[in-house]
Amino acid sequence: MMLLPRTIRTTNPSLTSSCFPNHSANSRTTPSLPIFAWWWKYPTTLGFDLTTKARLYARARIVEYWVVDIPGRRVIVHRDPHEGQYQSVIAYAEHETVKPLASLDSEFPVGSAFAG
Repeated sequence: MMLLPRTIRTTNPSLTSSCFPNHSANSRTTPSLPIFAWWWKYPTTLGFDLTTKARLYARARIVEYWVVDIPGRRVIVHRDPHEGQYQSVIAYAEHETVKPLASLDSEFPVGSAFAG
């Protein structure tokens, strides 16, 4: 089963989101809910992204929401939305790896977000 990502880019370089629709490549059904959202953020919006935006995504039942904290050199992973709140929020340091729920066979080395 392969999930097809959809990437949304804006003119603001601090915003990038990737969504994996909740269906597989061989599915003939319409996707129900996105299960993954990812945002690169600068410190000016970090508080908003970790509070207000996280609540909005949890209410929309986005299964997994990642925020890349550039100055903190970490990725904050929100999972398990329930009644407008994420039940699991874990910050991963740059020496750690994260496995996205949409592709547990894959690993994302957090430090690679800050390389180059």
